[in-house]
Amino acid sequence: MTTSPAVERLLARMKRLPVLSSFVLRFQHLLSSPNCNTGQIAELLSEDPVVTGRIIRLANSPLFHRYKEVTSVREAVVFLGLEQVREVVLSLSIISLFPLKAGEKCFDTHLFWHHSLSSAHIARHLAGAYSLASPEEAYTAGLLHDIGKILLNHFFPEEYGKVVQKALQMGGNYLAYEREVFGADHCEVGEALALKWALPRELTATLRFHHNPSPEMSPLVALVGFSNLFSKQIGFAFPWEFRPLIFSSDPFWRRLCQHREDLAKIDEELFTFQIEDVVPRIREIIAMSMKGDD
Repeated sequence: MTTSPAVERLLARMKRLPVLSSFVLRFQHLLSSPNCNTGQIAELLSEDPVVTGRIIRLANSPLFHRYKEVTSVREAVVFLGLEQVREVVLSLSIISLFPLKAGEKCFDTHLFWHHSLSSAHIARHLAGAYSLASPEEAYTAGLLHDIGKILLNHFFPEEYGKVVQKALQMGGNYLAYEREVFGADHCEVGEALALKWALPRELTATLRFHHNPSPEMSPLVALVGFSNLFSKQIGFAFPWEFRPLIFSSDPFWRRLCQHREDLAKIDEELFTFQIEDVVPRIREIIAMSMKGDD
């Protein structure tokens, strides 16, 4: 994969591109080990007091109706389970690269992260329930799919504000407005960041093609493309983005049904309820990201 001259010019204007912390990379590596256990996870988490505090805070949140207070990171890991701990660590680490701000006039980063987190949960749920992809990779892809938007807004807030204002006033093709202002859209910029981070090839493809369905797309690309649309369907959409989603006519969904025919029989109301059930946890992660470090 190569980046276009327009994207290269944008990257050259960005000072100090965000990088994944060594802590996150070590955490991901440990979780991928077949011999990984709760004690090892707790020991590694304890090296970062901020992450430790937030994991314990989540375990004690009203979401889980605990009768006994969790006081150690090991207890929190046991109670939450490795899957939830992984999601929280990855989500908080990525969000921390682009700090949430209060009172933003144009680009709403709170809504952006709500959309990204809900897309991640939708992708993971479908990946696991229907064996479409690795649930962990699906979650990561869903979380990162729009990272190009936040990157452009982070480094060029005034210019990106023009994109947002035009979308609000005119509606229409948001990607075209990005290309008009920057010479490239957030999909291309997200792909470039993924290449800088040396993310897996297929995961990188989800950042590039989640708005561009094709008959040859992989299940993971189709999964993220659909999850992006469904997240908007349940309310996590910018005003210019929402449109009714009809499963049977969506090309991402149809591609997924080619891989799993039983998807065509899914109960859409039940599926919506299952996804909306995790919304309080998403809001809690966003709230934790806004609080000061312990």
